[in-house]
Amino acid sequence: MLVGALISVATNGIVNSINDRPFFEGAGRAALIGAIGGGLANGIGTITQGIQNGVAQVAARGIMHAYAGGFMSAFSGGDFLQGMASGFVGAIIGGGTQGLLKNASKFVRDTATIASAGLAGGITSELSGGEFWDGARNGLISASLNHVAHGIRQEINRRALIAKIAKKYENSKEWAKNVSKDNFGAGTYKCNKFVYDVLKEAGASPGTPNGNRLARLFGGEGTSPPTASQWADPDYDIPDWNLVDSPQAGDVVSVRGDFVGATGHVGIMIGPSQSIGANSTTVRISNFGHSSYSLTNYPNNKGYIYRRYNGN
Repeated sequence: MLVGALISVATNGIVNSINDRPFFEGAGRAALIGAIGGGLANGIGTITQGIQNGVAQVAARGIMHAYAGGFMSAFSGGDFLQGMASGFVGAIIGGGTQGLLKNASKFVRDTATIASAGLAGGITSELSGGEFWDGARNGLISASLNHVAHGIRQEINRRALIAKIAKKYENSKEWAKNVSKDNFGAGTYKCNKFVYDVLKEAGASPGTPNGNRLARLFGGEGTSPPTASQWADPDYDIPDWNLVDSPQAGDVVSVRGDFVGATGHVGIMIGPSQSIGANSTTVRISNFGHSSYSLTNYPNNKGYIYRRYNGN
């Protein structure tokens, strides 16, 4: 709600400056309107978060933000219907921008989402006979406290879920070298299989880019998950998994290593200095991903590589 209040005070101040009035004239009322609008936007995000159908979720958010925009506009002395229009369009444009840029950096994605929603809301308000900055306020609050804020919350919750699922398999021998696991036969290292299985269970699958060359030739999926060396290659794209410098729980950590029968090692961070992964006998927690000493065990390595999930 504080963010909503600040946005509302800022847009109110811009309008004041344009009309040669003191910047903070009416700031108290603007802050109240923004705080209420921010609370509504945050609530809309929470309510619609559980809608699985993407189109239905976008439509529900658009309609709810239309009413929220109408309320803010009417409460500030504007027209309810003009506020509805700017709230609806801002929400739709902001959500669409966020989806289109989901593989961009977090800063670019969030900045573009907020800016596009504000611009769309302002233009819609202007075209419908209202004030540009009233509509911009509605769009900015909608994007900041719904799309962006809830996106951040979802990412945090997803990372926590990944770490939680990974830890429940501590001491498991399901991914041991001497046993079979799905399409990984006995006698094969399965650290990447462990990571894939955990991520898939958490709803953050990295896909199966390897195996089944014929299917991949025609744009289909393979049958095997990314290898440790692919995770550890900063130039290799893994959809929805972005490179980061400082690891957190739920991130994937990897290192390249030239071995016979293995391409390195990959695990899941469960804290800033610990990870969990499958070795040749069991799933165990270690300081892999934090200790520089561990790197000496991996020939020709290029240091730890960390990736973080940024999907939906």
